[in-house]
Formats: sequence, structure tokens, C-alpha cells
Amino acid sequence: MTLARRFHKLALELQVVDDGPGIPADIRDQIFYPWSRAAEGGTGLGLTLAQTFVQQHQGVVECESQPGRTSFASCYRCTERAS
Repeated sequence: MTLARRFHKLALELQVVDDGPGIPADIRDQIFYPWSRAAEGGTGLGLTLAQTFVQQHQGVVECESQPGRTSFASCYRCTERAS
């Protein structure tokens, strides 16, 4: 698994990449729905909760997957800190 982060002038992108079997194409458009499972033995809530947390921070999360490489990227708008 790889964790990466990139700072842009106005945004932060966090990316998690793994080298597992990938997410089957027939469920890729459903993975953020509750009870949808890509992993055997999962509850189907992990990605739903992750997406909810990201959205609560005005971010977006996206997934790209193929056998041997699945990437989840979340992007957040940066705001200036008060001094």
C-alpha cells in the first residue's frame, strides 16, 4: 500500500494505492453505496463512511481500479489558518 499527498496552492490531495486484485468492473459504480462489498468478509460500510467523512470536509473522493492497482484519491480545498 502506498500513501501519497500533494499540496497544491488551493487544495490537498491524499491518495491510497494498493496492488491487490482490483475492484470488479460490474460493481465499481456501486462501491460507495452502503452494503456494497468488493472485499470478501467486509461489511460494505467502509467506503460509504470514508466518502461521508470526506464530504463533511467539503472534499471529493474518487476511485480508479484495475488488476494490480487500485487508487483512492480524496481532494480537499485548503483554507488559510487564522493567526
